[in-house]
Amino acid sequence: PHLTDGAATTDEMDVLFNLVDARGRPGGPVEGATQDGRLTLALEGTVQQATRLKGPDTAGVFANWSRAGGRFTAIRGELTAGESRARLSSEALSADAEGRLIGDLALTAEKPGPMMSGMAASQSGEVNRAGAAGAAAATAVNGDRPVDLVIRFRDGRTWLGPFALAPAPKLF
Repeated sequence: PHLTDGAATTDEMDVLFNLVDARGRPGGPVEGATQDGRLTLALEGTVQQATRLKGPDTAGVFANWSRAGGRFTAIRGELTAGESRARLSSEALSADAEGRLIGDLALTAEKPGPMMSGMAASQSGEVNRAGAAGAAAATAVNGDRPVDLVIRFRDGRTWLGPFALAPAPKLF
């Protein structure tokens, strides 16, 4: 939170999150999507209800924050995975009662096909391979041209249009 004379003037906190050459677990959806096994992500945004980020452990911190109306706003970022690249944005993301992400994430993707194909080939039981294959086919129509997509996190799943790809990311 921003402080003026030691007192919070807002309950917001600006954050910057970087993953550089991150790896997913073997056979998991991230490993499949990255093609070369590495993912780089840079995100910035604002944490609402920042003073509610308290608790005995990570799960407690995010559960308390979420119950208090905590959410991420004004999210912007970039993702690189193998040949695929994307610019990301979202006005707001929050978590459901089970800790899964809720909200829409807009992407301008360059070469999304390899990422979708990699997810479709994933050995993880968490990935809906048929959904990922359908999404790969749908994005392949644009070839190498950038394509605007919306990833929707709802009902505990990650959706690209009508295709359920994998579980929604879990905060707690």
